[in-house]
Parts: sequence; structure tokens; C-alpha cells
Amino acid sequence: MVDGTFVIDVLKVQEWQKGVRAIDARAEFKKNDPIRIRHFRCGKWIQADLPYDCTKFRKHVKGCVSRNGGGGSVMITSYFKTTSQPNKRPDPESVLDSTSDEEEDEERNLCRGITTSVSPRVKKYLARTGSRGGGGMSVIRLAQEMFGKTFSKHKVGRKVDVKEAQYRSHTWRNDHFGQCVYAVKCLPLEGLTLHKGMTLCPPCAEVLCSRSFRKAIAKPRPSIKNYVFLNKEYQNEELGTVFVHTKGLAELFDVKVNNNPMILIRHIVSLTLLSG
Repeated sequence: MVDGTFVIDVLKVQEWQKGVRAIDARAEFKKNDPIRIRHFRCGKWIQADLPYDCTKFRKHVKGCVSRNGGGGSVMITSYFKTTSQPNKRPDPESVLDSTSDEEEDEERNLCRGITTSVSPRVKKYLARTGSRGGGGMSVIRLAQEMFGKTFSKHKVGRKVDVKEAQYRSHTWRNDHFGQCVYAVKCLPLEGLTLHKGMTLCPPCAEVLCSRSFRKAIAKPRPSIKNYVFLNKEYQNEELGTVFVHTKGLAELFDVKVNNNPMILIRHIVSLTLLSG
């Protein structure tokens, strides 16, 4: 890590943090630093000898005699005057290891999900599909496991149940407004800076590397004429209605007036002007 050639392995970081929190559920971590851990009880930063190692931290926690149960926060007794302790020097190690909350907030990286800056294919993927997410189990497998029948043999009500179960099994969510994809288990405050300046939390990085996600974003966009065959569950009629109203095109979809040629001509002219 000293010579700058160390590359963070997000999956190892995830397992390391999980192991640390088994020792101290409220432990804290340094940004882009898989060797420093803050013990909640005493507030001290412990530096491991090797990346992803919990040995030194476990030894510290076992022998820690701190009575400060507030994670380094101010004790109520500190607001009262104590007897003078002349020439008492602060512990150099505690001074070096102390970090204010403001400092930690400045260092913290936010995970903003898998955006186009992380993967340029995300934009085409979100433009191609109206799906709420992906990476879940197939409806065929779920239907068989839940009700013991093939999906196609179920009634509408049961199919809805299977579809809802599939949604809950998704590993990622699609954010069409934010133009990003994020893991269902996204940890917004635990972003890690990877190569090329990408900042992702371990769960989002795991989605980015998953086979199902790479397969989904690699699919080509269908031709315009084939969009009529798009699955109805991916067609958001409410958002479509809002869009046509904002563009002043609602009349074109009104059965009562859409046979009027003058209305059609007026909208053709409007669309021509909008397209420049």
C-alpha cells in the first residue's frame, strides 16, 4: 500500500468488514483503507499488520479496558471541573489516532450506484427496458417452487403473486429518473474508490461484476416497430400519460377526437417545430 500499487478487492473488503462487525457491531472504517478499524467502545483506531486482517483488532477488543461506552463521544462527567493534573501529557498515540466527526464526514465517499460514468451501457439499458430491476429468479422456477405448477398454468391472481416474488428476489433496482442502477442491498455511506475514480459500495460492485447484470446491459435495443411487442408489465402507462400531457399531445390519444384530421395536422406541425 505504501508504493501505491495496492488495488482494493471489494469482495474481500465486504468479507473483512463482516468479520470485523462480528467482533464489534459498531466498528468504523477508513475510506479506501482496508487495514484501519475504529473500536466503538474506546474510539481508538487500530491498524492491522496486513490488509483484510482482523487479528490485531480482535486482540485489542479482548483486552480493551475503556469505560467509555460512547464510541469516543464526550462523557457527561467532562462537563464538570476536575482536580488539576499539572504537567500531564496527552498520549501521543491517542492524539495521532483521534479523528473528529467532521473529518470523518469529509473523508466519507458516497455510493451513487452504477451510473453511466461507471458503465456507459447503463444509459442504453435503461432506455431499452421499463423493468423495475433485475437479477432475480425466473418466474418458471418460482412458480414451480411456490405452487408446484408451471407459470403458464396458473390463474391471473397466482401469476401476480409469482411476479411479486420475482421482484422481491431482484439483486438490483433500475432508477430511470436518476439514470443509474443500484444494488438492493446498497450501502450509500460505504463507497470505495475503485480504478478510474469509480465510487461504489461492495454490494453495487458485486452487481456490476455479476454475470446476469453484464448480460442484461449487453442486450441490444429493439427496433421501433418491435416495441409494440414489449411485455405489458414493462409499460408504465401512468408515466406515459404524464409525458404526453407535458408535450401537449394528449388529444392524439383521445378516441373521441383523434379522428379529426385538423387536430392531427396541428400536432404534426407542433412535433416538427419541437424537433427543430
